[in-house]
Amino acid sequence: MAKVKKIMGLQIEIPCEKGQVTTDVNGDAILIFSTPFEAKPVVQLTPEYDPGADRVIVQIASWVMDGADYTGCVIKPSDDGGKDEGGVVVHYCVM
Repeated sequence: MAKVKKIMGLQIEIPCEKGQVTTDVNGDAILIFSTPFEAKPVVQLTPEYDPGADRVIVQIASWVMDGADYTGCVIKPSDDGGKDEGGVVVHYCVM
């Protein structure tokens, strides 16, 4: 869903999407954006955390490109020791 903002009298549409994804057994999840971005988008990632488990750190491992457009990203969670974590639910917001 795109947000519409008025800046100095101009109406600007800002693509924005949000949701959640669960990583596979290898700890990978691929997000494909509904709209390609000409510049690198801002991606906010928030893992669900089980207080009885190790801490989880979520990062973008790589970008999915179509020519010069950003069309998605690969998310990779790991524990605080650097070990890949599978089955992690990650909430995301892309702008």
